Amino acid sequence: MAISFCDSEERAFIKDIEKLIGKSIPLTKDQPFHSEAVATSVPLSKGKAKAKIESNADRRGRPQRRHRY
Repeated sequence: MAISFCDSEERAFIKDIEKLIGKSIPLTKDQPFHSEAVATSVPLSKGKAKAKIESNADRRGRPQRRHRY
């Protein structure tokens, strides 16, 4: 068993994970970190979610991932 927290940007990747493991991932509301705003938010497209996550990392002072071409 694994436990993971997912914010609104990361929701775009849940369906891919469920497809990969062949199971649906249940949402547990009875825990102290539950956010109804995240649970009811509209998932972003994967491209927009990735851009937003990387943008947030930049603002937090984390090194930006470098792409190799």
